Amino acid sequence: MTNAYLNIKMPGKVVIVDLFNDLPNVEDAVENTLYITRFNNSHEKETAMYEFVDGDYRSLDVESVLDLMALNVSIDDANGNFTATNVEGALEELFTYAGSLKAAVATIGDPITMTDTAEQITTKIEALKDDLALAITTKGVPTQKTDSLGTMANNVILIQSGGGTNGTLKRTSKINVTSPYQYQLQLSAPLPIEDIALAVLERKDDDSGVVHYEANYNNGESTSFDYNEEYVVFDGFMHLKDKWEYPLNEIEEDLLFETDEIDFNDFVDIGVIAVWDDVVIEGLISTSEIIKANGNISLIGVENLDAITLTSIVSGNGDAKMAMSFDGGATWRAWSGSDWISINVDNKDEFKANGMDFHTVNSLTDSELSIARNSSNNIRFAYYIEQPTLDDEAMNDKITLEVTMLGYNDLLQTKDYEYTYDAITGKLEFLFKKQGTFTITYFNG
Repeated sequence: MTNAYLNIKMPGKVVIVDLFNDLPNVEDAVENTLYITRFNNSHEKETAMYEFVDGDYRSLDVESVLDLMALNVSIDDANGNFTATNVEGALEELFTYAGSLKAAVATIGDPITMTDTAEQITTKIEALKDDLALAITTKGVPTQKTDSLGTMANNVILIQSGGGTNGTLKRTSKINVTSPYQYQLQLSAPLPIEDIALAVLERKDDDSGVVHYEANYNNGESTSFDYNEEYVVFDGFMHLKDKWEYPLNEIEEDLLFETDEIDFNDFVDIGVIAVWDDVVIEGLISTSEIIKANGNISLIGVENLDAITLTSIVSGNGDAKMAMSFDGGATWRAWSGSDWISINVDNKDEFKANGMDFHTVNSLTDSELSIARNSSNNIRFAYYIEQPTLDDEAMNDKITLEVTMLGYNDLLQTKDYEYTYDAITGKLEFLFKKQGTFTITYFNG
């Protein structure tokens, strides 16, 4: 299959034609379609590039294309990586550098030698890493062969010789969950199973006591929101879709491949168009979207909503705004700087103008939040995201609620929850079998 990088902005299909194969018959050709053939090793003139317009093929001046040989093509070396000024010279510098790098790698010694190919060097290093990972793991610190050498070195330091395990004590809470409820915790670094230490607590009602909780909610989970699935992506972050894949369909065996119709006029901003097994376009079709939570966070038993912290990444001309509802989404409110105002979150212009950015959200006081809450037992959030170009950023990560509740914490009985631990990945998975407010106190290695 032909592989190439294209920078074209025109409606129609992207069609890749292999070298020395006939172009499609005129009656089968598609208007506004770019047909491309590969250069052969001798740069012979048979190689051609055509555009099918007005019922016939139009040549795209092959001679000028053939002039773009490595010796004649200058490079724009903004970072000063090369002394050469053309592609051929830069390739020669890279070849020299690769030879020097190979010699340097060979200084590692047995089993690597100077006569080894790059593939043999890679295979031997991978085997050494496999042996090293196994040795570290047998010493009680789970290590994978895919870990970097730096990670392996750090894991060697973690090997205990009779002392304790270094780490910190951390705590996370989930408020008013309904059963069955699943929750995952990721340790900063995997620990041996014998070093796993945790306590699971539940809040008990008691007017004589006060407890404080910090609860995190992931904005990267698509199931919690209503949104336009064509233009919004949830991949650990909430953001606009900026990569589009179009499969190449085989028309003639090993000869001709084409995509379904791609209308480049749909794109507001286009970056790289890469043709490999698929056509992958880096670009934006929608530059602004609204995302609304489809359920409430329960505040039953919460005496005081102390603070809300929104984690967002915004740069350039990107924009991310938020509004909150305390009546199940019937109305939405935002803090103007002096009071709470009602806004229509379905109107992009109004949401953009009057919604709260993360600075405003994170500066809200408990008294300001109390006014908006007005003793409500639930809360939900809506978001506006705008990314005008690929150079801008606008995405949301997590939101954290800090609350005060009456009562006290007690150990949760083991019959009411269960957990598993993966010593390789350092992931804890919990299943809560009853509803309530729970806190997990754990040792983070």
